[in-house]
Amino acid sequence: AVVTCADDGTELGGGKVTLRDAVLAMADPAFTNAAGARVITFSLGAVSNVTLNAQLDIASGTKPFAIDGLNGGRGVTISGPSRLVRHDGDGLVLSNLTFRGGNAGAENGGAILVTKSDTTTNRTLTAVNCAFDGNAAQSGGAVAAGAKTHLVFDRCTFFGNTGNDAGAVLAGGSLVLADTSVLSNRSGSAAIFVWGEGVVAKSTLAFNAGTGGALRVASGATCGVSDSLFSFNGMDGDQLCDAQNEGTLKLHGVKMLSGVTGGGSLNKGSHTTIGETAYPLFAEFDNEGFDIYAVSRAKDGVTHRVFLPL
Repeated sequence: AVVTCADDGTELGGGKVTLRDAVLAMADPAFTNAAGARVITFSLGAVSNVTLNAQLDIASGTKPFAIDGLNGGRGVTISGPSRLVRHDGDGLVLSNLTFRGGNAGAENGGAILVTKSDTTTNRTLTAVNCAFDGNAAQSGGAVAAGAKTHLVFDRCTFFGNTGNDAGAVLAGGSLVLADTSVLSNRSGSAAIFVWGEGVVAKSTLAFNAGTGGALRVASGATCGVSDSLFSFNGMDGDQLCDAQNEGTLKLHGVKMLSGVTGGGSLNKGSHTTIGETAYPLFAEFDNEGFDIYAVSRAKDGVTHRVFLPL
């Protein structure tokens, strides 16, 4: 399907095809383009902005498809006054798109909500070379995903998004963040909140405001971080990342910079008991890297910090 009209609506006539028309066409599992692919592309001429009047719904049961935002060598920007996309389908691949100014109000996912899968297969969202700017929601200012979901962000940017529990991404299932920048997002907790299994690689998380800093790992969740930079995150620029209770952070090749001490706190959470003693931070070192199991305070009330060398 080729989008030829930047207006919103359906069946506008005159050969016009809107983004909403194209997404509705994808509900037909047999639909393909001339090349046999299930992909939406754009031919908008000099126009590069698509403004939605209401949320774009990808219906349950919709087979996997892609949206490629390249339009005459430029990426298309999708904006609107409400949440921009609700993804109830099987799989969605986004590329070369900017999602700007979506607002879910008291709900989750300002730009995109990926709902919990109702089958045995995880519902997937993959974004490549996409930007999420200035979106807002209760949780997951840019993107929120329920359980049984799989998120992949490759070469993406999250900038200036706002959410109570996750300024940029709330990941209820699994998350992969690769070669991605997470910058200047605001939250009551952290920019990225992982509730399942997370992987962060070759990414930069900086200037994010929240009590958990750039990255928070929920109790019982795990997240591995490698070859990445954490810089000036947290309410005071000094709280970089955080694991709740028995949440596990595994760090390797990570650089941390802070505006207050030159280092950075790795964690604030409740007590975790290791053996018979409650530690604010328990670390294991080996040739493979640096494993962190972290909480905020020991029984003596002392807050401990770990500073990684640059």
